Amino acid sequence: MTKWPLVQLRRIAHFAYGDSLADLDRVQGPIPVYGSNGRVGTHDASNTGGPVLVIGRKGSYGKVQYSSQPIFAIDTTFYIDSTQTSADLRWLYYALSSIGLDSLSEDVGVPGLSRDRAYGLRLQFPGQIEQQEIADYLDTETARIDALIEKKRRMVELLKEGEARRTDLLALPLLPSSSRRLPTDIPLENQIPSDWSIAPLGSLLKWVTYGFTNPMPTTDEGPFLLTANDIQDDGISFETARHTSEYAYKSLLTDKCRPKRGDILLTKDGSLGRVALFDGPTSCINQSVALLRPYDTSLQTDLLVELLRISAYREALVFNAGGTTIKHLYVSRIIKQRIGFPPTRLGQTTLLADILKVKTAAQGTVSRLELQIGLLVEHRQALITEAVSGTLEIGGIAA
Repeated sequence: MTKWPLVQLRRIAHFAYGDSLADLDRVQGPIPVYGSNGRVGTHDASNTGGPVLVIGRKGSYGKVQYSSQPIFAIDTTFYIDSTQTSADLRWLYYALSSIGLDSLSEDVGVPGLSRDRAYGLRLQFPGQIEQQEIADYLDTETARIDALIEKKRRMVELLKEGEARRTDLLALPLLPSSSRRLPTDIPLENQIPSDWSIAPLGSLLKWVTYGFTNPMPTTDEGPFLLTANDIQDDGISFETARHTSEYAYKSLLTDKCRPKRGDILLTKDGSLGRVALFDGPTSCINQSVALLRPYDTSLQTDLLVELLRISAYREALVFNAGGTTIKHLYVSRIIKQRIGFPPTRLGQTTLLADILKVKTAAQGTVSRLELQIGLLVEHRQALITEAVSGTLEIGGIAA
């Protein structure tokens, strides 16, 4: 292991504050504008040199980004350019990416990076030539890993697109194979077998409504407080959902805000049209979520959930969304969405099994690819940590 001196970060670099730049004050130009989470627009002037490091101060605090050109760093960030350090900026980017800046928050309300705590961190500080050799090595190796990650992510996208096409054609078998959309100018009767049933969604439901509109208190435990962010196509994210008090939950004046097992939850705001079957603990929903309570007589609930996840039906729902700048799904329009399905229980069971078979096959491959992506991300970070700590042999730099 190479022995480099341990030096406090305050002696290596200065974290300069970004500047305020409201959206209305930006002038379209060639200069990227950076916030804590990345590029957020352009401007006609910079406030840094180039290359430059951008470090999240608020929001995605501790996130480190590198730009080879001058930028405008806004006031949710710190920045480091050649006026703030004598170190090689590419090496410093990798070094700062390995020391856990995202764990140094001291703010209670809005988490943020503590500059004083960051300055107290110690880095192994190689000489300038060694810094450049480490940066050159990591540029090459991380680019290779990033390309492999991107290739696998593209494979995941293609698998999901293929799954969507195949499930579309199961639910809408006469739909042209080259199209995933539900054409608004082609009657639904021309897209499903003649012996299937067609019904507006409202006729398959006991009722459909949405959650509370007034603010609810949040607590560390108690009934779950579900919003559109918690509804995913693969289920409900109870792990990240907030809670409300038992008193607030019982104070709700109607059951429309309290889903029961077997209800369908559909996002009517945000990412429109995500669907999940409710089968969880005591919960309530806010106005961003629609609650569909099926009859489960003419159409099996599990199949209805899968049909609502079909991209063609979702696109039709979104197409009919209301609102000008921000789109919403309104109950009055949701209930008018027409659905085609086999009229018999046997036909429905067969269709559901075929859809789940397609999804299971695709999801198995997707899960394996996502595991590989996760391992590559971990390997990338480990490589950076080993290189900047001197435990990895790089060219003439001894290990």
